[in-house]
Amino acid sequence: MQICAAVDRVYEAMSLLSCVADGFRPLESQRSIALRTGLPLDGDLRRLDMMETLLEKARNAFAGEMEEVRGYFRTLSDEKTCLAQVLLPSLEWGKYESVETLEENLGELDLETRQRELWTQLDGEEEETPNLAGTLRLLMEAQLNQQEKWDIQRMLLDFDQNAPKALALLKRSEALFMEQRTLWEPQISIWHAYWSERKEDAGLAGLIRDGLGLDLGQGCDELKVLPAVVRMNGVCIRFQPEEGRSLLRLGLLFGDQIRLERQPWNASQISQTLKLLADKSKLEILSLLKKRRFYSGELANALKLSNATVSYHMNALLTAGLIDVDKDEKRLYYSLNQRSVREVLAGLEELLL
Repeated sequence: MQICAAVDRVYEAMSLLSCVADGFRPLESQRSIALRTGLPLDGDLRRLDMMETLLEKARNAFAGEMEEVRGYFRTLSDEKTCLAQVLLPSLEWGKYESVETLEENLGELDLETRQRELWTQLDGEEEETPNLAGTLRLLMEAQLNQQEKWDIQRMLLDFDQNAPKALALLKRSEALFMEQRTLWEPQISIWHAYWSERKEDAGLAGLIRDGLGLDLGQGCDELKVLPAVVRMNGVCIRFQPEEGRSLLRLGLLFGDQIRLERQPWNASQISQTLKLLADKSKLEILSLLKKRRFYSGELANALKLSNATVSYHMNALLTAGLIDVDKDEKRLYYSLNQRSVREVLAGLEELLL
């Protein structure tokens, strides 16, 4: 496991533009962080203040181009994709050291590569050979509105027209982010020291398992952990079996301010969980996972749902802490988090009986 102090400039540039496009306000999100994750926010608010300062500078810098910024970098209704990721699908993989390096290697992003990456984003079956027709069919089944589906097709096919515009915005975002390094470099040093100590204590893998419900198994040896500056309250993992490694982005708030420890279920969390379970498909998924672990394709076949729909449900259940996920070779397997289910039932009993 490698704990890195260096930032991924391309990812941070994209994240900065996405936060501007989405109207994200760090100081206003403090309460929602604790409510959504059940994790306490400790310490002072210097990092949130730093992020608010950085975003304010970005909002001012791109004030005259907000239409384009929103067009390429606004988060779509699946809550995980923006159009720039369809155009430039390597943005989240830590593959390029700068936007300039990405631009120099645009030739790698031919239609076949972009279509294959979109197939992966839409959770296409690994056993199938992705082709354009199959990818567009999968897109039609995705949890997106019709306009978003049309826009994704346009990004996929009109690369030469749109890629230069998105790259120009990314370049400026990267430059602004690096100009403000005196704001975030000291916070990265604190983050790096904290997690390096946890690595030496051999406790990071356990914290990831217990706090995030993600069992990396033997994958811990190949795990590269990067700080997420802009998305400082986020956690994102990317498996790269073909590269022999996995990538975990851990927000700057995680560590000495947000503990990776699950807290007792409170009334607000129980209420949100009950709303989640009002969906018949999610209940059926949990019922299946009670028997054994499944990967998404198996769940899709068992429930007669598309892979994209299953992925949507699994993300919601994972965020709620009701399921666990572990990696076996190239697949992610899901299982029921029986402890969390029992805690929800116990909390409900305590509230009502």
